[in-house]
Amino acid sequence: MPYSVWMFPRRGNSGGSTYSWLYNLTMYLTARLLAVALIANPMIGPVDARHHLPDKQ
Repeated sequence: MPYSVWMFPRRGNSGGSTYSWLYNLTMYLTARLLAVALIANPMIGPVDARHHLPDKQ
């Protein structure tokens, strides 16, 4: 079960919005995913021609 779903009813109000911790968690996870994507994107190369499908005409 995802951490955010498991912790949803267990976290208390620590000031501010009741579920601000969930927003913060989501933003940190999104930032990490973006960092991984920025690193992985330049590593992708073109597909070799032997893997292309033949043209049907």
